[in-house]
Amino acid sequence: MMFHHPDRVPGTRGPQLGDKGFSLVELLTVIVIIGVISTALFSMGNNMNMRVERITVQTLLDEQAVLAHDAIARSAAQAGYVSADSLNPTITRTTAVNLVQSNHVQFCGETIDGDRALTEFRLQATSDGGVLQRKVSDTDCSTDSTAEWGDISEPVFSQITFTLADSGPEKNVLNMSLRLSKNVRGSQDDATLNRDYRVSLIALLVTP
Repeated sequence: MMFHHPDRVPGTRGPQLGDKGFSLVELLTVIVIIGVISTALFSMGNNMNMRVERITVQTLLDEQAVLAHDAIARSAAQAGYVSADSLNPTITRTTAVNLVQSNHVQFCGETIDGDRALTEFRLQATSDGGVLQRKVSDTDCSTDSTAEWGDISEPVFSQITFTLADSGPEKNVLNMSLRLSKNVRGSQDDATLNRDYRVSLIALLVTP
């Protein structure tokens, strides 16, 4: 009489002494391969993040350069404007645009309300970087010592240079040279941008 073990299925057998799993060398090889792949993927991801960050910073610099140009160009276009019932004395070219320093310019003009104002722009160094500042003095084109300077840019300007020719075809043109820079996060490199603008002083052409 034969008895069958209820838990044993005919034709199968359990683990035998000679069976083998993965060897230590095989396991180490797999671990090394996984490590190499992980390092490569991490490096690719990090490089991609750096490229995105650099593009973001470069876009910021471009926007700041345009904003600086537009702010100064608005005041430059108004400089020297003389209406039919202009205040006395008449605004001359030398008072309409005045270069206090290479990075500090003043514009004298009349506002829409008929008042005479002095608008100034300058580069101011801060702990985070250079900022473009503006001050408006409603004191008949003279500097108001009580008026405060206000920041109108991010601290990304390393240089702002204004030049104005006294004669020739450039006589009624204000030249602006801007240099901007900002550190790319996660990198030791700075993104930089250089821009040169020519701002036409249109009002000066019709000023007596």
